[in-house]
Amino acid sequence: MTNFWEQLESKQITNKEQIEHYLTQKLGQPNNQLSSNCLQELTKKITSYYQEDQPKNYTIYTLTGSLSSSEQILERKFRDGKRMGQTYYVLKIGTKQLQATEAELEPSKWEQIKKLALIGQDLVFKYRKFYQNKQLLDFYSNEKDKNC
Repeated sequence: MTNFWEQLESKQITNKEQIEHYLTQKLGQPNNQLSSNCLQELTKKITSYYQEDQPKNYTIYTLTGSLSSSEQILERKFRDGKRMGQTYYVLKIGTKQLQATEAELEPSKWEQIKKLALIGQDLVFKYRKFYQNKQLLDFYSNEKDKNC
């Protein structure tokens, strides 16, 4: 029999109800409000780490601009959550700050950011608003469409 964590990793336990059932089976049925709240919080936390994000509808925004110096590209690390320790970049374009993560970008685009290859180029940045952040999804050269 595999343990709980292995079952989560191998997708044998796949949803919130199964996680809560397993926890109740191992920890016992909550007998007061505090225990019930604790079970709910444990279930939510485990679900957020092990369940794949569901696709969400969101609006994609575009921003035209350029980065003139390396001070406009800041390297940071996530301090907590399931991405703890992973690197991300903050790109300062005008008054906007876009968050660039490896998970949201094509590998070639991620490498361009890491190597500061964006500096001095006139680009179009595609991003989405996600909670407090503006997540960078793509960028490309701002050459005018020749068919216009």
